[in-house]
Amino acid sequence: MVFTASRQRIRITLLITTIFNLMVLHGFDVSEVFYWHTGLGMYTIPLSCALLSIGIALKHSISIIDMVVAITLAVAASGGALDISAFVTGSLCLIVAYRICTTKKMHQTAYVFIAALIGSLINVIAPGNYVRHAVISDEFPVLGSFKYGVVNTFEAQWEYVGNGTIIIVFCLCICLYNKLKEQERIKYINPFLLMLILFFGSVIIDFPVYLGYSLAAFPLRVLFVRRVTMVIFFIVWALNLTGWISKRLGEELAYKKEFIAVVIGLVVVSFALILPQNVWTTVNPFKMWHDLCINESLTAYKDTNDYILNELKAGNNTDVVISVDAYDTLGYLKSIGLTGDPNYWVNTEVAAYFQNKSVVFYLNVQ
Repeated sequence: MVFTASRQRIRITLLITTIFNLMVLHGFDVSEVFYWHTGLGMYTIPLSCALLSIGIALKHSISIIDMVVAITLAVAASGGALDISAFVTGSLCLIVAYRICTTKKMHQTAYVFIAALIGSLINVIAPGNYVRHAVISDEFPVLGSFKYGVVNTFEAQWEYVGNGTIIIVFCLCICLYNKLKEQERIKYINPFLLMLILFFGSVIIDFPVYLGYSLAAFPLRVLFVRRVTMVIFFIVWALNLTGWISKRLGEELAYKKEFIAVVIGLVVVSFALILPQNVWTTVNPFKMWHDLCINESLTAYKDTNDYILNELKAGNNTDVVISVDAYDTLGYLKSIGLTGDPNYWVNTEVAAYFQNKSVVFYLNVQ
């Protein structure tokens, strides 16, 4: 066996999967997700609620308290950005359909799905969506948005094939092969059908974004949602495929030393493909440690923001001019948003908040 006990094998496998997924998800700019009020209120918190609601809905036995919590979380999630509304509603719909097909009867999960659906419909018809869209365009490119969703979803998923991620997932599924075979409660479905369902599920998640921005933008906070949901779908499909194959082969894997050596070799090769040479300054979990402990870039970022805030506070109803020598947001932090144009909306709002006549911000050019 890979590990002495089956439970230990599962725990270590899931731990490795979690760490790996964090690395995959956190290798890009997340400044709009964790360090901006819009990202936090409309994306991070609703997405967290969506994941918790889906997690409760997946439980084998759901109590009344579970139902109340799941419904509350589903409604909160559906009130976030529309792509998150699509994710939570679509995922709960799939869970309900799966339970109906496997048990041949309606399940309590349906109430959670209905709550999410109602919340999403209210979100869709909210006037603010159309007011904002009117600023961008008068048209609703439905067909173009669907086409963009299909093409870009395929390209995003292909990255996991080209960069070695699929090898890691394959190795993790091998470690769980026997355990998945033993599951009697889980009914594995045709992997090709599930692949199509999850692919078009990803397309639907991106669709309202392309439609709302009239194909003109795909913000970083939306990219974060795409990556989170896509990785979840990808892992679900891989585990279903492994369980589906194990049930049809009917034999357990013998975890011999030679077999383990091959798996370890594949993991090493895949990490060599995934992680760039400058991993300590590129992949954010490592980069944050590097910025904090090695070059103290986070300290410089904090000092710069403290200086800007102090200048704004000391303005005393004057025209405030702020200049700094450098302002590095490090690829994962949000800038204060000020520009050299005193009439820019951020400048005018900041000036009003600090009770100044105007605010101008610029970087010194050496």
